[in-house]
Amino acid sequence: QMCIRDRPSPQPRGVVEAPKPTPKPVEEPKVDAVAQMALRELEEAKRFKAANPKAYGEILRKFKQIAEQFKGTMAATGAESEYRTVLEELDKIYAEVENTADGLIAQRKFEAAEEALRNFCQEYADTPHSLKATEKIHDANRRWEAISRNTLQTAEKLMSEGKFEEARRLLETESSAHPLLRSQFVTLGEKLAKMEAQQKERETLARYNKESIEFYKSVANVLVKGDIEEMNKEVEAAKKSRPTISEELDLFLKDIGLLASLYKRVMEYLKKESEKGPLTILLASGERLVGRVSDTGVSSFMLNLGSVKGVQGVQMRELSPRFVEFIASDVYSLQEAQERD
Repeated sequence: QMCIRDRPSPQPRGVVEAPKPTPKPVEEPKVDAVAQMALRELEEAKRFKAANPKAYGEILRKFKQIAEQFKGTMAATGAESEYRTVLEELDKIYAEVENTADGLIAQRKFEAAEEALRNFCQEYADTPHSLKATEKIHDANRRWEAISRNTLQTAEKLMSEGKFEEARRLLETESSAHPLLRSQFVTLGEKLAKMEAQQKERETLARYNKESIEFYKSVANVLVKGDIEEMNKEVEAAKKSRPTISEELDLFLKDIGLLASLYKRVMEYLKKESEKGPLTILLASGERLVGRVSDTGVSSFMLNLGSVKGVQGVQMRELSPRFVEFIASDVYSLQEAQERD
């Protein structure tokens, strides 16, 4: 028999038994899709950097974009670190180029300095450092132009002061002058050449005049004596010691030769005419001498005039120019006279 205690307890009528609670499922941690995307972008940027290590502009652009687009993520922090690393590398490269350019500028080799900086700009385009290089090019260009202008002004000032040698040395730097001013260097150089030529001409003329005066003073006594042979000796000696006036001396010799030829003919004419009878000789002083020309000294143009006063020596230079001219019309043909004129 069933014990009373084994019987199920009677349930009160109208009471519903509560259902057992359903156990909650274990939740897996949520996945941050943005962070995952940022990491993928960062890895892709790193792979691009490894494959294109010299594409600095694009590398910086990628890391900067990740840092700004996914700000606050670990990927953004990593991108910022990568960005700084690339900048530091560029700092070192640019520092070397800048030092090279500064050295060239110090030597005033502006073209070479600009070339070095422009090469950097081409190789590292779209980087902050290319902007630095461009600005340095502009600064160097302005300095180059200023130095060239100052050189022109200094050269022009030296020219006005007659310091042609110093001015020429400055203008000879035309090949290294700023391209915009090279034509002005050429123009000023041409002006300097003209000024030098004029100065040389003035100096030559001054030396010519000085030596001519000195020569004529030195032969004054010989001219007074009228000794043609001694005159020739003096002139030949002067041609060696005074080459500046060699042309003047040649003309002087020619004049002496013509004068000697004239005097010789006049003396011979007077001597021949004296055979016919006494002559009237007109002197430059206005005095008139009457007599016969008995002898002549061609070298010294001396007439020995025999008159009532005895034998009197008269040099040709003492004769009246009009008297000599009158006789010359008889001793020279018309053609000869024209040639000697």
